[in-house]
Amino acid sequence: MSNFAIIFGITTSYWLTYGTQYIGGTGVGQSRAAWLVPTTIQLVPALILAVGILLLPESPRWLINEGREQEALTVIAGLRRLPENDLLVQMEYLEVRAQKLFEDRVSVHDHPNLQDGSRSSNFKLGVTQYKSLIANPANLRRTLVAVIVMLFQQWTGINFIIYYAPFIFRQIGLDGGSISLLASGVVGIVTLLGTVPAVLYVDTWGRKPIMIGGAVIMSICHFVVAIIIATCRDNWPAHKAAGWVACSFIWIFCMTFGFSWGPCGWIIVAEVFPLGLRAKGVSIGNSSNWLNNFAVAMSTPDFITAAPYGVFIFLGIMCILGVGYIVFFVPETKQKTLDELDAVFGDNSGRSQWEADMMLQAQRDVGLLRLAGIEEGKTGAAHADSSSDHVDEKHPDSHWDTDANKEGTSSLGLSKSLSNRPLSST
Repeated sequence: MSNFAIIFGITTSYWLTYGTQYIGGTGVGQSRAAWLVPTTIQLVPALILAVGILLLPESPRWLINEGREQEALTVIAGLRRLPENDLLVQMEYLEVRAQKLFEDRVSVHDHPNLQDGSRSSNFKLGVTQYKSLIANPANLRRTLVAVIVMLFQQWTGINFIIYYAPFIFRQIGLDGGSISLLASGVVGIVTLLGTVPAVLYVDTWGRKPIMIGGAVIMSICHFVVAIIIATCRDNWPAHKAAGWVACSFIWIFCMTFGFSWGPCGWIIVAEVFPLGLRAKGVSIGNSSNWLNNFAVAMSTPDFITAAPYGVFIFLGIMCILGVGYIVFFVPETKQKTLDELDAVFGDNSGRSQWEADMMLQAQRDVGLLRLAGIEEGKTGAAHADSSSDHVDEKHPDSHWDTDANKEGTSSLGLSKSLSNRPLSST
């Protein structure tokens, strides 16, 4: 949904610019308002956001981190517009508590000497947790997948097209102001439409087939545009049809990205990491995405000016390299358990199962399993002791004596069943 929202905003801006260009006409007499209006309109959502932030409640997760649990419950109830004792509100509240308890227990287990709460210890703890991403070959492989997938996502050229669409369309002979802006508006629409198949089929087709097929199609689009530019760039007025063909392939490229590398890149990054490393791992992937986004934004304008067709050849080659990387180095994560992904990455430590057991224990200790009706005598899947609602967080090891597998259920499967309920991410 975040990808859809971003593309929707970009599409809106394209068509707003296209509409305001007609203020005062599109020729020499065009009014200054043609560019002042869209520039000023950008201030409106910024002001709404600035004021809205002042009215937003604190994040329930942050409140629980600060020990303000009743406030967190009140915020969740307010966001849901339900009473605090509603089952859905209680489950979401306990889910956040369980996540916090799980992270605290893992931290105590892994770094017992950094638990005094001082700024120095907290800083060292953060650095140590990031170092865990490269602490062994298995984690290093996971981290490289996150970094390199995000690198290839940006170097498919999607933001080159989105950021500089009017300029690119003028480079392929669509040099009228209205025409280039119209073509740019269509870029937003086709990219937006492309996100729909991803929502419907990503869990059916799998991540790798979608990304491989998408990269192949995108590379073909780049190469076709490069050939057209190389052939026709010296006399675009005589090759108007060729310019529109190139434009069409750019649209196909954008739609393809919308259902392939756009959503699937982020899914891969989130799914390759075990529970204890996921937050830090995704942040590294996000950093790679923005760093490469910056590189694309800064380098491609000069690139297309110096080599109008060369930039498309380069981006096509990057798409092909992306295919190779996905085929040989990225595992399929669809419907894979954490243990199965451990085996793929060569991690034989059993860490993922241990973390899954700890998560299940945390869910039990805060009372989430009992509230969800997953207790002995109802489903036979797990036992939720009513006395476990009180958790001694100073001595969490006292609660670590339960193995989920001994109780006839997979902790990962239980987590999936709980996460499939309509709970928001807080």
